[in-house]
Amino acid sequence: LMGLVMKELRGKADGALVSAILKKEIQDIL
Repeated sequence: LMGLVMKELRGKADGALVSAILKKEIQDIL
């Protein structure tokens, strides 16, 4: 169970990181 929770949290953290990087890339382009 803990492994599942950690995996989900890590997935959300990675998603947030990817979103932040994409936003930064888009701002650099514009």
